[in-house]
Amino acid sequence: MKNPIRQSITALCMLAAILFSTRANAQDLALNKDSLLKVLYKYSFEHYNVTPNIPKEYTEKKDKYEVPADETVMAYLDASIMGNGKFGVVFGLKGLYIYNSKTSDSPGRKFLSYSVYKMSEVVRDGKNELRIGPVSIEIIGLGRTEQGKFEELLREMKTKLLR
Repeated sequence: MKNPIRQSITALCMLAAILFSTRANAQDLALNKDSLLKVLYKYSFEHYNVTPNIPKEYTEKKDKYEVPADETVMAYLDASIMGNGKFGVVFGLKGLYIYNSKTSDSPGRKFLSYSVYKMSEVVRDGKNELRIGPVSIEIIGLGRTEQGKFEELLREMKTKLLR
């Protein structure tokens, strides 16, 4: 039997996370560049690039993901079916900048601050999405192996960097 009080508290926390995670601000948690790179460099799979090896066509999409000018782009995951960078995730020092298709549970642009990420779990949400707290990340353009590696990367970021 589900606990209604726990469900209510969870719903309120998720609502607060949505309201406060739309933009990075001065109070948000920022990760140490070297620590983040150490985790990001451990992973290698198709459509995933870590600085300084992010192709120019992806760095030019920074505006599409609404990455602020003062953010440092550390990695990029192209999660689009065509591999054209239309959808994916930008890893910054302040959080994840996500752009999903209209068919996603979280369509369009999303920002997931590391403060919210720290309080959330990484959950497989169906076959083609991962959920971190209030935000889904569409992974339909990744193969099964790449999906698994991406999920593992997200979990390692949480356990090693967001304690």
